[in-house]
Amino acid sequence: MVEAAQDDCKANPKLFERLLEDAEKPLYPDCKNFTKLSTLVKLYNLKGRYGWFDKSFSKLLSLLGDMLPVNNELPLSMNELKMHLHVLYVELQEGGEFDGKMRHPFDSPSWKVIDHRWPDFAAEPRNLGLAISADGINPHSSLSSRYSCWLVVMITYNLPPWLCMKRKFMMLSLLISGPQQPGNDIDIYLAPLIEDLKTLWEIGVEAYDAYQRESKDILLVQYVDRKPIHIGKTKDGLNSRPDLMDMGLRKEKKVFCQTLAELKVLEGYCSNFRNLVSMEDLKLYGLKSHDYHTLMQQLLPVALRSLLPKHVRHAIARLSLFFNALCKTVVDVSTLNKLQNELVVTLCLLAKYFPPSFFDIMIHLTVHLVREVRLCGPVYFRWMYPFERFMKVLKGYVRNHNHPEGCIVECYIAEEVITTQKVLFDSL
Repeated sequence: MVEAAQDDCKANPKLFERLLEDAEKPLYPDCKNFTKLSTLVKLYNLKGRYGWFDKSFSKLLSLLGDMLPVNNELPLSMNELKMHLHVLYVELQEGGEFDGKMRHPFDSPSWKVIDHRWPDFAAEPRNLGLAISADGINPHSSLSSRYSCWLVVMITYNLPPWLCMKRKFMMLSLLISGPQQPGNDIDIYLAPLIEDLKTLWEIGVEAYDAYQRESKDILLVQYVDRKPIHIGKTKDGLNSRPDLMDMGLRKEKKVFCQTLAELKVLEGYCSNFRNLVSMEDLKLYGLKSHDYHTLMQQLLPVALRSLLPKHVRHAIARLSLFFNALCKTVVDVSTLNKLQNELVVTLCLLAKYFPPSFFDIMIHLTVHLVREVRLCGPVYFRWMYPFERFMKVLKGYVRNHNHPEGCIVECYIAEEVITTQKVLFDSL
């Protein structure tokens, strides 16, 4: 490691000499297992692996410094550690070449097209990249109510991948009152927000930059939308699949439901299927979006393992494995062509073993998913699960069902003020 840093220190030999001294200097007098450099590198690797914040890492360094013997060489803050690892740290920062894997929308071709088309925007890393999500919720606990109010939520992509979709960084920008959903009139409600975004894009707003002392910020918007589809009839029950009535009830259905009911998974992995499976009418009730996600990717091949013929199970398992590979947090670009070819074979197998009515538009849309990942990056930066969880939190703010929107706004503003004050006081 020290030899690899020698090429970067040709312009400053003293810096390399100090690095050599740290590689030979013991962490504290009479220490034989750790040198100063090896300790700093191992601690810094742990920080990067587990996503520790600089503040918490500085607290850890300070505590370790107090625990070690007197006259130890351990830095007491993150800034001091960076000074000692300056050579290695600069190499890490400047070595940002694309390695063939996408971990963030920044790595996607669509983001690079935007940087190429607007080079002035790309030149300033402090310019913000935003995503907008619009969806409707029923603020009342009664499922028979058709009341619908729409929430417009924004997030920023100028964060590490593990922070982008956290609730802390979601901003409730607009609330469209019910009781009816806006429908085609949603553009009217979004007009003020769009005007503000245009102003921020074309002109910018003044914002204090403590480092460069600049006062300009420009926002980039990506639109993430989920709209309900109305086809004039329900999608549930036998009315949507009349061919199943001709086939008759299958005995495998009971075994399938029994398998899900007896399934045990880790806490937090998904909902308890024992409470979601009805063995009387052999149906699933109350599944959340994440439960369907887990069932499709992980649990469906297990539940069908001893039920269907091998060739049918094989086709369904291939589809589950496709979604599992597609939704990884790190996307290997070199494997996308193979994934697309495997999906084509999977769809052919499904067409071979399932009736034609099985192939609605949703099955055919899977052909375009690989292309979307290739252009836009990992899926979890664009799916609706984090927004739906956030909307459930907002729904819990409703105390007065005569004015649900007012309850949501008042509680959200109070939470935002308290969070801001807490962050401010913690930084003092």
